[in-house]
Amino acid sequence: MNKKKILIVDDVASNIHMLSSMLKEEYLIVAAKDGEKALELSSKEQKPDLILLDIVMPDMDGYEICKRLKASNETKNIPIIFVSSLNDVNEHERAIVCGGNDYITKPVNKEVLKNKIKMQLKLTSYMKNTQSICQGDIEMKTLLPKILIVDDAPSNIQVAIEILKDNYTVSVATSGEKALMLIEEGLNPDLILLDIVMPEMDGFEVCQKLKSNKNYCHIPIIFLTILENQQDMIKGLELGAVDYVTKPFESKVLKARVDTHVRLKRYQDDLVNNIQEKENILMDQSKLATLGEMFENITHQWKQPLSIISMVSSTIKMEQEMGSLTNENLLKLLGNIDNSVDYLANTVDDFRDFLIRDNPKEYFKVKKLVTDTLKLLESKFSCENIEIEVNLDNHEILNYKNDFVQVLMNLFTNAIQVLKKIDTQKKITISSSIEDDIYSLIIKDNGGGISQTNIEKVFNKYFTTKETNKSSGLGLYMCKKIIEQNMEGVLEVKSINDEAIFEIRLPNIIQ
Repeated sequence: MNKKKILIVDDVASNIHMLSSMLKEEYLIVAAKDGEKALELSSKEQKPDLILLDIVMPDMDGYEICKRLKASNETKNIPIIFVSSLNDVNEHERAIVCGGNDYITKPVNKEVLKNKIKMQLKLTSYMKNTQSICQGDIEMKTLLPKILIVDDAPSNIQVAIEILKDNYTVSVATSGEKALMLIEEGLNPDLILLDIVMPEMDGFEVCQKLKSNKNYCHIPIIFLTILENQQDMIKGLELGAVDYVTKPFESKVLKARVDTHVRLKRYQDDLVNNIQEKENILMDQSKLATLGEMFENITHQWKQPLSIISMVSSTIKMEQEMGSLTNENLLKLLGNIDNSVDYLANTVDDFRDFLIRDNPKEYFKVKKLVTDTLKLLESKFSCENIEIEVNLDNHEILNYKNDFVQVLMNLFTNAIQVLKKIDTQKKITISSSIEDDIYSLIIKDNGGGISQTNIEKVFNKYFTTKETNKSSGLGLYMCKKIIEQNMEGVLEVKSINDEAIFEIRLPNIIQ
């Protein structure tokens, strides 16, 4: 993987050396000691991915360099982080106004520096990969993002509200407990501004509680801290915060930080949604493949009852024409037709049930579901002379029945494909166990097991050991997603001797 290139601009060699030593393991470092050299390096074909820019330099200061870079179409999109010993809020604001993306005060803390660089590079990457940046900007203005300010000082809250109210929908909590309560009650902020020093529950504890909850851990948190308190900054970043803002607030600095992280969250949300859409398409493709497998087996199984119906109807017609059809014989023959029709109707019902989309959770007996699924593949088991051994009890679970059928169909079909290749006795064994209210379903086949190399990849997307034109490599990948994401269970595989063993563990067992 190619390293990102960072340009360090500073007229003091020791500062360049210090920054370079902090970053050289992760980034390709280039340096300039004056503005002209910085502009030259920034305009080359291989531009830097980010610039660390000092302010106080002879001939051309950092502000002038930044303005020139932002005025050029070639270099305007390169993120710039000012690194300066000037620690006045007015300097911070001036850096933002002239086009800087962020500001770090010397002496530089390594963790803070790396965090800010990664954040800016990530934002730049999302912007490049977004088809329409303008569309995102319009969305920011038309659909106001939600900000939650958590601070026990009314004066701080009022200042922050005045700075953000025109561009954001602002909510307020005056304690950590109230903030958590608001979020539990349904407030879903795009970003949280969180004070550190508060009575009863400080900002660090609030952050820990939010980051440990899977429902809220995605919300970006910016800590509010007193000037130059680097220990607070570092601890906040370690707990999962994305940034910090020092008090007293400077209007443009606070707004720039908030804008950056809200925009970054929007890009991340868009990417997650796009990934989810693609996963839904893959899920549909997998389900269609399973439907095709089911339909192929059903049509094969229909041949016998359809033949019986055809033969019986011909017999009735022939006996009627010959005058030998008695009422007793007619009822017997019609009974044969009824039995065959019932068999056809049952297979159609099984097929139809699986077609139902977005079915709710329901109680079902695992043994019956396994048995019904095996029936759908009965013809293939018979054709390949595969012995089926079912050792299941009548326990019920509460879960998504159709999703489970799809997983079982995939696992049984895979076992059939493997067993086709061996000449010895072919067998699939299905058993269960219960431990700590977790139901385990174990499916074993004696098709030779799985190699150590392949067993680590069997659940990978698009991995297959079959011919590529005969398999998409999605079956086991989707099985794992269905069991672990939809059904909140676990799907694992192991290989012992010549047996491949798939184990499904599911919660919500009903005795």
